[in-house]
Amino acid sequence: MYRVMITDDEKVAIDSLKFIIEKHFSDVEIVATARSGREAVEKAMAHVPDILFMDIHMPGISGLEAIREIRKFNSRMKVIVLTAFDQFEYAKDAINLGVMEYLLKPVNRSKVVEVVERAIERIREEKEERQKEQELREKLKWAEESLKSLQNLRVSDTQFTGTSTKGSEDYPEYQGYKSGALIKRAKNYIKENYSKPITLEDVAREIHVSPQYLSKLFKEETGENFIEHLTAIRIRNAKSLLEADNLSVKEICYSIGYSDPNYFSRIFKKIVGLTPTEYKERVMAVNPGDPNKPV
Repeated sequence: MYRVMITDDEKVAIDSLKFIIEKHFSDVEIVATARSGREAVEKAMAHVPDILFMDIHMPGISGLEAIREIRKFNSRMKVIVLTAFDQFEYAKDAINLGVMEYLLKPVNRSKVVEVVERAIERIREEKEERQKEQELREKLKWAEESLKSLQNLRVSDTQFTGTSTKGSEDYPEYQGYKSGALIKRAKNYIKENYSKPITLEDVAREIHVSPQYLSKLFKEETGENFIEHLTAIRIRNAKSLLEADNLSVKEICYSIGYSDPNYFSRIFKKIVGLTPTEYKERVMAVNPGDPNKPV
């Protein structure tokens, strides 16, 4: 859920924004409203919103002053400034504060929906970028650990060769390093854990190789990358659950490892050609007497 806070000294303006946002976004929650700049700072500190609507002209400290205070402890928040005054200096100050949008009141419904959609998309992109940075750090760590493991393996292999007449095929721990065996273990792990928010790093850690090596090996052995394989499994299971017709789309989304129903719907439509709801309706239309029977 994306957390939204609305600050305006006019209750009718707050109610109007709440109505528009709640009507058009199922994945957005209005966590707080405020009628003054000081109240906005206090509530933003308590609720930590992802998106903030802020009127410039507020009782006490101005909206811009309130934004400066909030930015000290919430630098990632997306701010949308509202004002009835079309003055360039206000817009300039707002831009310097990292404000995403500057809207003149009264704002129309479509503009509010558009700006919230863009804010959500930016939040999602920034989150993905942070995840990529974290993954890169983990890859570097795993590369170092894998190098050490390989060095230790070479030492063990040398000792093994010099002290035994048996070949490495007689020992399961050596067979585990074969590419086919590694991919089989990786696939089994994905199959058993697809309903969790697993990553390439999780699988690599499970089979004791570096994420880089697993990514390269996965593509070479299967012809698809890790995400494509995981997504295919999730969508296949989603179709089965939709055909059973005993869970909502949101419940199915969570049960196959996704946390965002809107994102799940987009991925499903991209692969299947229909939204989850459309797919379920088609199944029911073709098999009205047996919802468990696939199309």
